[in-house]
Amino acid sequence: MDLETGKKSLETKLTLLQLNVKRTEVTLQSEQPNAIERHCKALKAVIAAVDDSRRTVEEQKIIEKESLDDIGEWNIEINAKLAEADNEVKRMKEWVMTTLQKL
Repeated sequence: MDLETGKKSLETKLTLLQLNVKRTEVTLQSEQPNAIERHCKALKAVIAAVDDSRRTVEEQKIIEKESLDDIGEWNIEINAKLAEADNEVKRMKEWVMTTLQKL
């Protein structure tokens, strides 16, 4: 995969990640355990896909001889988006655990 194709694929996955992160609040407000667990699973799958795509693009950036500083800054941006999504997964897991304890 060339760098431009990899970047486009990553951007698509990042958009999907953003959409799923935004859906989390509405999903939690539904208070439907199955929907929350399903959304959590879907979000984790998107996180994994973004991380895989990030590594692919990172490899291409190295092949293209981009500076390590530029790659590092780029990674910080991606990692911030992944961290936000990870926090949403944590929120959903906590909701599920709290709900199960009440039963």
